[in-house]
Amino acid sequence: MIDRVFYAFTRKFFLASLVIFVLGFVAPFLVSVFSKNDSTIAPCLTICSMTMAIVTLLEFMDILKNGRDYFNTLWNYIDLTFVVCWYTYFFIRWGGNFKDFTTHETEYSDYMVKMNVLMVTITLLSFFKIVNFLRVFEGFSSLIMMLTTVMGDL
Repeated sequence: MIDRVFYAFTRKFFLASLVIFVLGFVAPFLVSVFSKNDSTIAPCLTICSMTMAIVTLLEFMDILKNGRDYFNTLWNYIDLTFVVCWYTYFFIRWGGNFKDFTTHETEYSDYMVKMNVLMVTITLLSFFKIVNFLRVFEGFSSLIMMLTTVMGDL
């Protein structure tokens, strides 16, 4: 009975987290990446930042709860890298007044290269975060455990 109640709560939490993450971070981030309109970039990145504030808070709560054991899991390193990359990207964009940097920079400028590397990293880590949320579903659980084991072996 306790396992069933715990599983039901955990599943609802991860499902809600998945929906909030996709709607509150992934969708606005992709809109800001592909938008050529400077007026849409700032609101999208602000929505992403609010969602990332929640993610960051949950990570710090997890660190406080688990202590040093927090750093024994690969997913936690992915989450921390994701938070650091996001805030780096956000503050660089904020410093540029949220302008569409693709129209204001030359193709191979240092700024353009750094921003593209950060965008690709954030996109990849967002995918990992979504995969992490999907582990509560029975069909994905074993596949994700296998992927985690393979990544840990690398």
